[in-house]
This record gives sequence, C-alpha cells and structure tokens, in this order.
Amino acid sequence: MNKVGDHTALMAGIDFVPTDPYAILHIYKQIWCVAPHGKILGWIRWDEPKSHGRMFHVYSHGLDDKGKRVWVKSFEKIGLAATFIR
Repeated sequence: MNKVGDHTALMAGIDFVPTDPYAILHIYKQIWCVAPHGKILGWIRWDEPKSHGRMFHVYSHGLDDKGKRVWVKSFEKIGLAATFIR
C-alpha cells in the first residue's frame, strides 16, 4: 500500500521548510514524497545549502535492481521538482 497520512505534526517547530501543496514532508526537513490522491508518485531530497546553493533531487518511487531509488533530475525549487513528478 502506498497510502500516506497527514504529517502536519511533523511541520511544527521547524524554522524553514520549503513547501508545495503536493509534497508531504516525510523525514524532518530533508525528504518529501509527492502523493496526490494518497498514492506516492515519487520522492524529493533536499540538499542543505552549499556553495552551489540548494537543490531538490527527484527520485523514482520504484527501486532499481540493487534496491535503491533511482535519481531522475534536480531542480532549484521544490515546486518545480513536485510539478515534474506530477
């Protein structure tokens, strides 16, 4: 089952977290799943700021033959990453 629940409580007390209406915070301030209609379509991982700036990396929901998520593409904004997945 790929159903997801309401993770609003995870957002409490976080100083800055990028948001998107279709991206659900999964792991504190770092990983989101994109799950419109309760089904996970893909994942977004956020790099902490570095010299090249923040990046949001899109990963598939499925796994490769080694059991790892497949990197697809990177974006500068979470909204762009979530739109790409949808």
